[in-house]
Amino acid sequence: MSNQKHKLYLGIAGQLLSGKSSASNFLVQRFKAEHLRFSKLLDEMLDILDLEKNRFNEQQMGVLVKELFGEESLSNALKARAELSEKNVILFDGLRKKQEVDFLRQLPGFKFIYIKASPEIRYQRMRNRKEKVGESEQTYEEFLKSEAHEADKQIAQLEQLADFVISNESTPEQFEALLTRLLTTDL
Repeated sequence: MSNQKHKLYLGIAGQLLSGKSSASNFLVQRFKAEHLRFSKLLDEMLDILDLEKNRFNEQQMGVLVKELFGEESLSNALKARAELSEKNVILFDGLRKKQEVDFLRQLPGFKFIYIKASPEIRYQRMRNRKEKVGESEQTYEEFLKSEAHEADKQIAQLEQLADFVISNESTPEQFEALLTRLLTTDL
């Protein structure tokens, strides 16, 4: 008997530093969710090639993989990992295109969450986090320009496809309360 019937599949999207990883990390901790990220797949490929893990390389790798193997190649890889998971809540973090959302909607009970925050707040988060090489030195204009890259330019349009839109411009506690309410009452 397949465990798939009892799983809750959640897609999470939002602009860079809107709070996708914060949401996912909270849901993993609070609801013991499986956290699957498109960027993790790309980082694994960059590791194999001994290339630096940075936003530009991830963007380039994502475009290349999709050009060579099809738009659904990364979605297929994450879907396969999800189906193997023993967890009841599966998060697909970092959706970037309508095709990815449409593909994952094939999963039973799939729900799509869009997280948003203003560009100013997201830029300040980037300056503070220093997660990827060169981020803390980026100007605001460079930050905005990076969102126009082929890999990221469709993200803002995903908001209209969302089952739920959550604003992440308040405190972490308020954001977590919204996520908890979503999973315990709205789904």
